[in-house]
Amino acid sequence: MLSSCKTQSQQIVYDLPESVTSKVSEHISKFKPDSKFIAQLSKQNDGRYVLLIMLYDFSGLESFKLVEGLIEKTSRVVRVKEGLLLPLITDEDFLFSDFGSEKMKNGRVAKKKVVFTSEGYPIHFDKTGKLFEQ
Repeated sequence: MLSSCKTQSQQIVYDLPESVTSKVSEHISKFKPDSKFIAQLSKQNDGRYVLLIMLYDFSGLESFKLVEGLIEKTSRVVRVKEGLLLPLITDEDFLFSDFGSEKMKNGRVAKKKVVFTSEGYPIHFDKTGKLFEQ
């Protein structure tokens, strides 16, 4: 019986359809060269996907340290083109990740959760790479 295991940090690289990565590349080319981005991948009920491209600048948010830690722990990236990888998070990361706990004023211990709402550039597509307008 395996009671524990040790993992070595490695990146999981997502290679999305070229139609999607071309849209991502086109979008981020509109920003300053030193701009940083993250991507959030969601699967819709109809089987389609949404890739949300967001500026990696949430430093004003108190819960950003939790999101930053999540990005580091998941080690998932989207390959936009050779030499350009964006950190990738999923809806499930926010639903099921353990962000720790904290003691409340009333003495109860509450699990930390991140409610992450963001604005970004959405790309809607299916598994074949067909793009859809929102």
